[in-house]
Amino acid sequence: MNQRLKTERALSTLILVLLLARLVGACDDTSNPRSSLPDAQSDATADLGTSDGVINDVTDQDAGHATDVSTELDTVADQELPPRVCPPAPSEVAGLNVQGSGRWLRVYDFPSGSGLTSRNITIYLPEGYDSTNQYYPVLYMHDGQNLFDASEAGFGVEWQVDETIDDLTRRGKLNPWIVVGIDNTDARMDEYTPIPDADYGGGRADEYIALIEQRIKPFIDSRFRTLCDPANSAILGSSLGGLIDLYIVMKHPGTFERVGCVSPSLWWNNQSVLRDYEATSAGVPMRLWLDGGSEEGAGTDEGDTTVIADARRARDRALELGGRFGENVGFLADEGAAHNEAAWARRLPSILSFLLGEEQASSRTPNASHVVVYDSQVDIGESTRAELELTHGETRLTWPYGLSSPSLSSADKVTVTSPGVLRGASYGTTILTLSSAGTSASELLEVSNTPNWITMRFEVEVPSADAVWISGDVQELGAWDGAGLQLQPLGNDRWGAELTLPAGLTLLYKYTRGTWPTVEKDANGDELSNRVQNVDRPRIVSDRVVRWADQ
Repeated sequence: MNQRLKTERALSTLILVLLLARLVGACDDTSNPRSSLPDAQSDATADLGTSDGVINDVTDQDAGHATDVSTELDTVADQELPPRVCPPAPSEVAGLNVQGSGRWLRVYDFPSGSGLTSRNITIYLPEGYDSTNQYYPVLYMHDGQNLFDASEAGFGVEWQVDETIDDLTRRGKLNPWIVVGIDNTDARMDEYTPIPDADYGGGRADEYIALIEQRIKPFIDSRFRTLCDPANSAILGSSLGGLIDLYIVMKHPGTFERVGCVSPSLWWNNQSVLRDYEATSAGVPMRLWLDGGSEEGAGTDEGDTTVIADARRARDRALELGGRFGENVGFLADEGAAHNEAAWARRLPSILSFLLGEEQASSRTPNASHVVVYDSQVDIGESTRAELELTHGETRLTWPYGLSSPSLSSADKVTVTSPGVLRGASYGTTILTLSSAGTSASELLEVSNTPNWITMRFEVEVPSADAVWISGDVQELGAWDGAGLQLQPLGNDRWGAELTLPAGLTLLYKYTRGTWPTVEKDANGDELSNRVQNVDRPRIVSDRVVRWADQ
């Protein structure tokens, strides 16, 4: 935690103690309106922003006319509050008109200063804001027009920020937050990049960050009931917005202690920001989120993508700087995700629950596990990467290989050349098992020189049986003979076998005890549909039989 944050919290604690001492003397006077403090969300309750109390001249932007009702913001002006600790808004923005009603408010043409273009700002208030005196933490997000409304989004797809944060809050996964969306402008590439790129220009990030820190944030803190200290201030962006957020961690610490870098464009200017971060001695914020999708960026020799690889490098540096994975450093390699708003919306619950949650993600027992193998079939000398994904409550995390206790069923098939990177050594298959946080998962790896054939391992849990077969629609499974391929006992009523099939096949199959009168049934003894598997990659297929036909 940086020194500024420690100082603010120490001052806040002293102020709160003095205030409580004063309130004790008034506790017998139940009619005294100053006999209680407004509710606050966190232990930073003394770092209370102030409110103007009333936003006047509210207009209906869509209707194009002024309403005759002013929107009143709840105020605690009639209660004694600690001295103001939020920086005041500059005079040129302090009196700007906030338009809208209810939970949706907007400032149009917010003056940006420093020669930057003015822009719109959207404020999304938590449920109950107008009916309480509570003070709230604030999440600031770049590319504001893409966050809430598909009709305003640049590509017609929104992040669904309002739906997601409301859902998490209503289910008790998050405390309420104010969200501030800062629209981008035609100069987005200039404003979101700290250093010019030889091909794309740019380089005005420091001016844009100054706009947020010196104008927008003080304005929000002066007009709304905010917890303005760094621990209750978050910033989140994607692509170039993720790039600038990592730059903020290095060059502008002390304003935001919760920072999200979603699919960050760390390729910018020959990875200069990433290389600077790998050389930095800057501290790690209270929460740092990094991620990427397996369908964005160029491919690598290890089967993943450059976006994931770059984000992983930033994660590893954060851990070297003292970060603790799952506590204040989060990372997700999102399998199948592209570089777009739809993908970011799908993983937004993970991002917000990690970034904004009071509870550390790793303190929650995983409720799902999965080994991600980027290329599960390699030839001798070829490499692939494997990582463990665990779901902790709402948060999906891809754990570092070094924290995942790896083991191989056949260690001679692959060689681990660096953490998480496995190179084919001899032909055959091996089962990779990764374990962390008391949870493990396994996946099949195949070293093969026949890429048009794929090996899959079938494992099934059954009611008590002396022998188990798998029968299906291919010759390797007996062409629907009840005694197709006999499985081997694995212990604890589990059976398994490997099967090599042509790539691209759709396999139909069922389990038996050697004859069709002993075929598997559903729990009521009724007929089951054929099981279906696509033969598209080496994998472990885990099945369960609940009942046999003759039992």
